[in-house]
Amino acid sequence: MRTWIRAAGGVASLGLLTACSNGSLNEAETTFHLRSLNLVENSPTLQIDIDDTTLSSAGYGGATSFSAGHPGEHTLSFSAILPADLDDDDDDDETETPVSGASAYTFLAGTEYTVVAYGRMEDIRTYMIEGLDQREDVDDDKLVLQFTHASPDTPAVDVYVTAVKAGITSRYYVDTLAITETTSPLELSLVRDDDDLDDDSTLTADVVVELLAAGTSDVLYRSESMTFSEQNRVMMAIADTNGPTATATKLLIVGSGDARDYRDGAGLKFVHISHDTPALDVTVGSGLADPLAQNVGFRQSTDYLPIDQGENGLIAVPAGVGSPYVFFEEFDAAAGGHYTAYAMGPASVVDAVVLSADARSVPTQASFRFLHGAGSLEDDELLDLYLRLPGETVDFEDDDTVPNVSSLAYQNPSSQFTLKAGDYDVFFYFAGTSTLAMGPTRFHVDNGDVKTLVLLDNESGGLELLPVSDATAAN
Repeated sequence: MRTWIRAAGGVASLGLLTACSNGSLNEAETTFHLRSLNLVENSPTLQIDIDDTTLSSAGYGGATSFSAGHPGEHTLSFSAILPADLDDDDDDDETETPVSGASAYTFLAGTEYTVVAYGRMEDIRTYMIEGLDQREDVDDDKLVLQFTHASPDTPAVDVYVTAVKAGITSRYYVDTLAITETTSPLELSLVRDDDDLDDDSTLTADVVVELLAAGTSDVLYRSESMTFSEQNRVMMAIADTNGPTATATKLLIVGSGDARDYRDGAGLKFVHISHDTPALDVTVGSGLADPLAQNVGFRQSTDYLPIDQGENGLIAVPAGVGSPYVFFEEFDAAAGGHYTAYAMGPASVVDAVVLSADARSVPTQASFRFLHGAGSLEDDELLDLYLRLPGETVDFEDDDTVPNVSSLAYQNPSSQFTLKAGDYDVFFYFAGTSTLAMGPTRFHVDNGDVKTLVLLDNESGGLELLPVSDATAAN
């Protein structure tokens, strides 16, 4: 049986209800409890406001814990948290921007609510799951599962589970869900294996979830086996995948991350940054008959192309020739993952470096990282990187001067930076010294950008910074 829900288009409520503007939460009164789940595909961290009070926030895929509120009508709205910039002296910068109007909800005493936000920033939608003992403890030997449908790309589905240790040895029908609908809690009784003589050990169950197009035998989604422990209440949200393959549907296990379809693949982008290596044909697999990309020259890159999950072999040969192998690189790809393979180093020792990529574009912020791909510096010291606003310098006389990236090694990326759109300067120094390797080098990032800025050797024997987009076309 499905829960009763209330849906609202165009308003997303994300965060914790920890206070009301009139201070009534400090009174010993009956309360309601609220949590939220952010499934807005391209959202930054979203901040919830209730009446005149700013509450907690949640990033994409995140859920807040439950918090208490005073019953009655409250107005909910939310804002996007804006990234910082490098200007420490600018106190006038906005830290958030409204991304919704306000919507009034009436909250009932003694009731639990989960507000689910889904869609995209340009079309945010919400619905509320009400009641169903969402905060209740789960007994020993029990596991409680619940499903909610928040995927615009997925039609109505029949939900099935298999859990052998709960006595469900074949598909068990849970419910049929259309978008914004939620199942009632499904309580499973877990059984200890006959050879498990430790009565104090935690019971677990391996669960497989299948989603079939409603009223048909068409399997839209089938999970890998997922292990859950007793005394847990697990909410699984049906959500859009946003790439990198044509598989449209995933499960988001609240508090635990994504569970992709067992058939889902990954995406691979190829980037040529070896200045003296000719153009390449690249293939993923055991042969060269069906190249992944052809005639990729220096500084060129491909879009993300579909590959299988699991172990892959990347082969590169001179363009149009087929032999000899320039390199062969093995790597593992997770279902739903995005990866970039860089042909790196001088031609005499060129090799592939495969890195995972954050491909999710967010329209209110710019995201970037640096990659040390300059083979001429391989045998030199590590690099320290300093980020500055245009025209600023690096003052080594100032004791507070520290690198933004320390000791970056060849073939390694930095961590990700999230800043406001604009121009920035970067300085590359040999680590622990004031000896400049390159800089200042100016680069520009726009809101929505997800980039890797690659330090490489160019044809003239110098260094340069090459921007490579990590964002998917789906964004």
